Amino acid sequence: MNEQYATRGDTPVLSSSGMEVSEINYFAHEKHRLVGAINASLVFAGSFTDLLICEGEPVTIKSAQGVVGLSELKIPGTDMVVTQQDIQDFFCHFLGEQPVTTDAQDYWVQNVGPALKEHGSVSRSASTPTGEYLRVSLFQQKRGRNSMVIRVTRPPQELDSLGLPAPLLNCLKGNPRGLLVITGPTASGKTSTALSILDWLNKNTASHIVTVEDPIEFPMKREHSVFTQREVGTDVDTFASGLRDAMRHSPDAILASEVRDKESAEAAIFGGESGALMIVTTHGRSITGTLRKLLALTGDQAGAMRSVMAWSLMAVIRQDLAPHSNGRGYSMVCDVLMPGEQARQRIEEGEWMKLEKQLQGNVKSDDFFPMCEMVNDLARRRVIDPVVAGAILKGVG
Repeated sequence: MNEQYATRGDTPVLSSSGMEVSEINYFAHEKHRLVGAINASLVFAGSFTDLLICEGEPVTIKSAQGVVGLSELKIPGTDMVVTQQDIQDFFCHFLGEQPVTTDAQDYWVQNVGPALKEHGSVSRSASTPTGEYLRVSLFQQKRGRNSMVIRVTRPPQELDSLGLPAPLLNCLKGNPRGLLVITGPTASGKTSTALSILDWLNKNTASHIVTVEDPIEFPMKREHSVFTQREVGTDVDTFASGLRDAMRHSPDAILASEVRDKESAEAAIFGGESGALMIVTTHGRSITGTLRKLLALTGDQAGAMRSVMAWSLMAVIRQDLAPHSNGRGYSMVCDVLMPGEQARQRIEEGEWMKLEKQLQGNVKSDDFFPMCEMVNDLARRRVIDPVVAGAILKGVG
């Protein structure tokens, strides 16, 4: 995107393509006030995950404290009710990168409306000068009102800041190989953790890193490594075909951002014994439940896949996000299994009850690092509320 900058004080904000910086103050400019409200939220609203925008309503954000209107936060330039024209201008001049002389309604009729009618939704993405990546999903709801959900993805955190156990960090930093499964509920930061790992490899190793995502969560820039990022539906037909292609490209690390079917599950498990680091993210509530789910996806091949998984599995991270008590962010908390020989044998034999019993009790061992230590430490330091800590640990138990 051809981005320009305007400023409010010393703070850079995003202006749409084709605008002269001297012409526009995005916190007040009527024609582009939705871009201004988005900029203001990125600068002043603290940590949040989504912008919720609906025609006829004020702009709202979703954060650790729940859903709140930007106007309630007293952020300048956000006391507005979104109109159809606001959304059309946003798609034309910002996402569409059209000059301001372009009629936004004509652009909408020719480029957005037909896709919205055919598919029921339209997806776009854009980067900001301050490093965020915006994934925009446009759809219509009751009585044809246009609505958007904008997922805000920020640059990956430093790997050392995640609080992962030292043995796992040492493994990830020392020529990592095998299958790494990252699991947790929806919006628990699974892909963010995976990207932090890949970002460390990018900065510290000369590797070929391949990702297969739906959609691409964050565009990674080449540093010491080469990145190949492929989006399902755009660059490859399916996760399975993308993973099979990746194995032919001499990768050192692969990310499969979601495994949902037989073909992708088999490709991911086999990828773990290829000599590369195969990172898989998937929804799950427990370590054993996630491994069983992945194997169940392979159907009648589950027995053979158990043996492959058992001896190629590097680790399983079961994670969640703990909202900070000040409402300004989250901390990742996790259980980690780095299977020793006994755990590998139990996976190979399908002795899931024995493996589950081995992990129960939240007792730290040579191959299991329980979430409770991280949660209790955060609560002790008042980073998270003790009530939140109790709820997280109850969910784990």
